[in-house]
Amino acid sequence: RAFTEAMNQVSQIQVTPNRLLYNKPYYDVGTVTQSSLNIDERSIPKEFNQITDISVHPSIASGNAYLPQSVTSRPTLDDWEQGSGLIEIDCMNGIASVTVSVCNLLPEAVYTVWEVGVANPGLDEVNYWFPAGGIGNVIRTDINGYGYMELNMPWCPVRECIPGESIDCQIYFSVFHHSDYIVWGADAAGIF
Repeated sequence: RAFTEAMNQVSQIQVTPNRLLYNKPYYDVGTVTQSSLNIDERSIPKEFNQITDISVHPSIASGNAYLPQSVTSRPTLDDWEQGSGLIEIDCMNGIASVTVSVCNLLPEAVYTVWEVGVANPGLDEVNYWFPAGGIGNVIRTDINGYGYMELNMPWCPVRECIPGESIDCQIYFSVFHHSDYIVWGADAAGIF
């Protein structure tokens, strides 16, 4: 819920969260398919082994939504806590080369990488986030939950955060998981 509240702080469009989506089993939130008429019309993906019956034609198989073969369809808190990563930054002439390596994340899953920072540090500060390296900030993990990405940024993300002096500063990088396998360009989630 905190993410939705943060998005409401910077958006002109107020979002009323769908309370039915909170505290639901992870993949039971569903995903949008080509037959969805709007963002709220979601299909619950079938597990891989539930969709392999050769008598079922692919065009009618569960709205064409199924999970990759090695996906953990019911991840536990322990599954999440196993994940880790390393970000290496090399700044030269104000431009950054950034390497993102992640491991032990959910296998065959979609993640995006975000730069999260503060504008006007101090009493009037406001959080901001950008797709790290620009739109296309996607990491797809392999069957072991490993992923890698190289990106360039038009500024050095290692900037001091001095209240009253800094215009903006980065707080951290965030790797955001997309359980519905949908990425939204310059927006972390589809909140429109």
